[in-house]
Amino acid sequence: MIFENVEAYCREHGLSISGFEKLCGIGNGVVSAWKGESSPTLTSVMKIADATGIPASEWLKDKEEVHT
Repeated sequence: MIFENVEAYCREHGLSISGFEKLCGIGNGVVSAWKGESSPTLTSVMKIADATGIPASEWLKDKEEVHT
């Protein structure tokens, strides 16, 4: 879920995954690890939220959920 949200953010802002990691101050290759079984740490999610101005709760949402 978070990996897909990062991919969407990168597409919208013309960033590579590596560029996103640099923007957020997280290690190279960390985001790609979230594509599989690995999950982000709370610290990483907070760094992403701080760097992008998007609340951590939004990064953790499944964007395909239908809200009623």
